Amino acid sequence: MNYRIENFAAACLVLLTLLYGVVFIIMTQTEAYGLSSLYSVMLDVHPRGPLVWGIAAIAAAALALARQARLASMLGFMVWLFAGICYIIMGNYLLFICLTVPLMLFWLLEYTGML
Repeated sequence: MNYRIENFAAACLVLLTLLYGVVFIIMTQTEAYGLSSLYSVMLDVHPRGPLVWGIAAIAAAALALARQARLASMLGFMVWLFAGICYIIMGNYLLFICLTVPLMLFWLLEYTGML
């Protein structure tokens, strides 16, 4: 992955994945879990779900910045696929279409090398 100014959009999407991971780890340590509907659904799926998801999101972004494109892309796609499944479970189709589908497509295109 080449994150120079030409790939500013790609860098922003990696940063978005990193920020989501950091926020989910912070929310795990505080009582702010009611602020995010995605966090609440992940908490219903498994009590450690948001923490594991946050660690995986940070790992995907870190691998992407370390230029491990294939591994980062697989992990990033799985992270956002799980988020998409959680959005579908709660019936929030707008966030599924507007947030998770573009991020899943980004990570998929990174994996195939088309981006």
